[in-house]
Amino acid sequence: MSENAKASNVNRAKLYQLVLFPLNNGATNVYYVLVLSYIATFGSNVLALGTLFASVMVTAMRLCDAITDPIIGALMDRTNGKFGKFRPFMAIGNIIMAVSILILYGITPMIPDTMMWARYAAFVGLYFVWVIGYTFQTSCTRSGQTVLTNDPKHGRLPAGHGRHAVPRADFGQKL
Repeated sequence: MSENAKASNVNRAKLYQLVLFPLNNGATNVYYVLVLSYIATFGSNVLALGTLFASVMVTAMRLCDAITDPIIGALMDRTNGKFGKFRPFMAIGNIIMAVSILILYGITPMIPDTMMWARYAAFVGLYFVWVIGYTFQTSCTRSGQTVLTNDPKHGRLPAGHGRHAVPRADFGQKL
């Protein structure tokens, strides 16, 4: 294959894209830490749900990712609009997460004690909606980093693995 043919198959990202794209992961992790550090306590202490129920439900919802991740990934694979492949999912995911948490923490405590079934249903339903938004966000981060650039001159991508990622870019340095 000629050098020109190879060059035409290279995705190039701008420096600001390499630096700023991983910040989506940082924003998602802020939601993740704030929500999960308080959600079981909120369910048991504020809503008076059973402590075991709140804890098990949070864990069970993480298992829902086994179902939602491939579905949302398939939606992303079929998306290629004027706003790109990932921007719509990043924006929608952020909106879903913000709205569901505001409703969960702000409105769910207003459900009367006499309607405990509604508290349980709202807690599970709104947390599930939050997990969908979280999946939108994290799926963009993981898949976006792989397609942002494949230019060998960019060196390694600002990448991370899991929730403990540290965004970095080598900006053309070869390791």
